[in-house]
Amino acid sequence: ETFYVRKDYAHAAEAFLKGYQNYRDRPKAADSLLKLAMSLAALGNKQEACAALAELSTRFPNASRAVRQRASAQRQRLACP
Repeated sequence: ETFYVRKDYAHAAEAFLKGYQNYRDRPKAADSLLKLAMSLAALGNKQEACAALAELSTRFPNASRAVRQRASAQRQRLACP
């Protein structure tokens, strides 16, 4: 998250992707996927960001309300299909 706060979105995306891949069955996986999508969006990679958000919805339909709300806001902002 430090990379994201510092607006180093490329390193943030890499860190969130690794976190998601290594811990995809852990409670923080949905949050990592959301932050991966946010990092990709900040880099201008809309298609990849939307794909990450779609995977979040599919894999984690019972994610926390906060994660679901932030993901929904990101999908709307990016006009994801």
